[in-house]
Amino acid sequence: MTQTDKPDFREDLSKSVEMLRNGGYISVRTDCGSIIACDASNATLVGALIEANKEGKYDQLLLFASLPRLQSVTDELPDIVWELTEVSDKPLIIVPDGYRNLPDVLNKNTGFRISNWPFSNYLCDRFRQPLFCLEENRQKFKATDFDFLHKDNLYQVKFNKDKNPLYIPSVMQIGKGGTFKILRNEK
Repeated sequence: MTQTDKPDFREDLSKSVEMLRNGGYISVRTDCGSIIACDASNATLVGALIEANKEGKYDQLLLFASLPRLQSVTDELPDIVWELTEVSDKPLIIVPDGYRNLPDVLNKNTGFRISNWPFSNYLCDRFRQPLFCLEENRQKFKATDFDFLHKDNLYQVKFNKDKNPLYIPSVMQIGKGGTFKILRNEK
């Protein structure tokens, strides 16, 4: 990819990182639909999103740019996780036994995904912290689910905002010793 082929989302990237560092949220379109994201290390922000998702309408996940970054918040990952993320050509949410160095409000329903979508990948890399996200799985976001979001604490990314989702990610739970269970399999 040449310099002229790169998408120009520098302004969105800068404003997103600023909003996240100032304790806000961002809304961004990914390859799997829209996400609302915040700094995963901020228990108050994470708790507000979890409370908004108490009916389980949306996928809860941590978004990372790479597996090595994920290792700072999980126990040792079984080899199967590394292998699956290397060979998977579609998004995959993996639910581990638990997380460390993150707020206690994160629960066992929270998976992680390594982003391959250009904007979210650059964002995760530049922010240098995991993002806690709610992601549309089969339902569109409703503004009434997020009455705490307003123009002062939410940045809506313009890049790809009208892009249709390409995938609904499969979800797999990973247990100790590399055992796994497929929770949702999408084609």
